[in-house]
Amino acid sequence: MPPRTDSAAPNSSQSGPALTDEFHNFIADIEDLLKNTTSLTGAEFEQAKKKLTERVATAKASVEDIGQNFAAKARHSAEVTDRYVHQQPWQSIAACAAVSFVLGVFVARCSGSGSK
Repeated sequence: MPPRTDSAAPNSSQSGPALTDEFHNFIADIEDLLKNTTSLTGAEFEQAKKKLTERVATAKASVEDIGQNFAAKARHSAEVTDRYVHQQPWQSIAACAAVSFVLGVFVARCSGSGSK
């Protein structure tokens, strides 16, 4: 895949809530299978086993897809940040100095108030 040159992050095919929904559906299918396992005959048991195997494969594919999308977004963010820092080095240094100063003041106040 060629590197992206725009500043927009790549789109994800599934977001965090979609993964949560997929996980809850997967758990619900397993619970249904466990509830019905005691009354299943040989053919019904094989059908339930096949359905569960398909759900596991779907869940694995969803997790892999989301992992790949997350990695692509992280790579893109790193590339954009690297490009910005190289194009605007003094602004980057100033921003880091400002953030460091604010954090230093915050830490100094927090540690100073706890020792009284």
